[in-house]
Amino acid sequence: VALERISLTGSSTSAANWTSSVAPEGGTPGQPNSVRLSAEAQPESGLTVAPSPFSPDGDGFDDATRIRFSLSSDIASVRVRIYDARGRLVRTLEESRLVGRTGELIWDGLGDGGRTLRIGIYVVLLEALDTAGGRVVTMKRPVVLARPLN
Repeated sequence: VALERISLTGSSTSAANWTSSVAPEGGTPGQPNSVRLSAEAQPESGLTVAPSPFSPDGDGFDDATRIRFSLSSDIASVRVRIYDARGRLVRTLEESRLVGRTGELIWDGLGDGGRTLRIGIYVVLLEALDTAGGRVVTMKRPVVLARPLN
């Protein structure tokens, strides 16, 4: 079984951006990856989370969601956390990473420690500290985690 990159625009050094191929042949050399997220334009400013809903069930279709952000500052330190509908922290994607104006993260639908999360609505919270001005920008977006009910 081959490893495939989930997002072609995401970091190739991030372990969260790689997963096993779901192709029956075990890999897709010379063809589009079997687990890829579709290409989307970078947001002008703000935070986008797509696809939503997504279903991390290993079928190669919407198994992860892409979190994209665009900031007004040139350099910022970002923290990205995922909360459940009751406001409980379930996953920390980034604790403190220096980024430029734009960036992207992949969430596989798992909680901290690799635990499987329940279906439902989650909130992506991004906090960006402008390193030059010291201003903190907070953005949040909902995302729906789904699975087959059979």
